[in-house]
Amino acid sequence: MREFLRLHCRDRFFEWVMTLAMLALALHLTVWPQAIAASAFRYLLLVFTPAQIALLFFAAGAARAAALVLNGRWRWGAHCRAGSAFLAMMLWAQMDLALVMLIPKAGTPPSPGIPVYFALAFGELVSCYRVLAHARYQGA
Repeated sequence: MREFLRLHCRDRFFEWVMTLAMLALALHLTVWPQAIAASAFRYLLLVFTPAQIALLFFAAGAARAAALVLNGRWRWGAHCRAGSAFLAMMLWAQMDLALVMLIPKAGTPPSPGIPVYFALAFGELVSCYRVLAHARYQGA
């Protein structure tokens, strides 16, 4: 277990936490699909059904977990890790956009979640950059 943590978690804590968040959100939406319609993220339903959103978060989380384990063990592992960070960035940005879209309709101050989801998306973009820069340095 210690070796697994050393190999796959060192310098990747943010990515593992975001993976857990995506998988937990997928589980939450699977158990309570009506949660999106009842939340501030209801504008996501203009594009996706609750089942599709849950599937997207599950697929992104599972792919990310696989990419984090494969990184360093497979030639394309770093590229998979960067791609999963980019996909996660897009998911968090969509959630942020759904909150921004509420501003004109809510009649209240903007959601405090807007800077939070922006920070998550930005953190994912930084992860993507770091992975690609390191892969380029390593010659992958």
